[in-house]
Amino acid sequence: QHISYYNSSASSLMYAMFDGSAWHVEEVDNGGASGQYSSIAIDPSGNPHISYVNSTTYPNAVMYAHHNGSAWSIEVVDATPYYAYDTSIDLDSSDNAHISYGVYNNSCGTCYNLRYSYHNGTDWVYEDVKDYSTNWGYSNTGKNSHIKLNSTDVPHVVFYEDYYDDVYISIRVNGTWSSSSVDDYCGWYTTGERSISLAIDSTDGLHVAYYDIGGRFLEYAHRGIGDSSWTKTNVHDQGNHYIGTSV
Repeated sequence: QHISYYNSSASSLMYAMFDGSAWHVEEVDNGGASGQYSSIAIDPSGNPHISYVNSTTYPNAVMYAHHNGSAWSIEVVDATPYYAYDTSIDLDSSDNAHISYGVYNNSCGTCYNLRYSYHNGTDWVYEDVKDYSTNWGYSNTGKNSHIKLNSTDVPHVVFYEDYYDDVYISIRVNGTWSSSSVDDYCGWYTTGERSISLAIDSTDGLHVAYYDIGGRFLEYAHRGIGDSSWTKTNVHDQGNHYIGTSV
């Protein structure tokens, strides 16, 4: 098992690994308030890749830490968002990192949206994903994202859209994003809780678990290759008991 987390007492990014008999814990980055909103991916060699936020300064910095088997390397991914939230990381077939996160920028007045960053071979570059709405003043839009790449390294991101309270999925094909609703009036975001999770199976079928606001239950949606719509199932309902708020 591999875990990344924020140590609030030291304001640092931590990494823990269980080798089968004991946990090994180390501090990865103590450069100010580093380590918030972390996400971890493990490559085929067993090396960890971690995305996270350093909120020491404004703008915040989205960061990337990678262990190559001998030492950690730390890079700044994006130092432009005034605030950054909820990073999610996945690796492509060449072990390159792809990161999604929510951002706030005051360049457009009040603007919250989903952002995606990747390394183009020379530099880290980012794209704002903004084809799903024109309402950017709602403070949780773009948060709670979860990124996965399919068998052909196409990025898929599920996230929370705060204006309509929808679960959205955005897919990047040939450099262009296409977004659509997985389920209307679903999803949930509050501090410290994620309520959307994405998995892609061996046939590139999409699987999303999320909290349904209307029914207050855990819901699951599936869309196979060639399917025109999502098949949705109520997984766990206990009668308005907020089931599934931390998927």
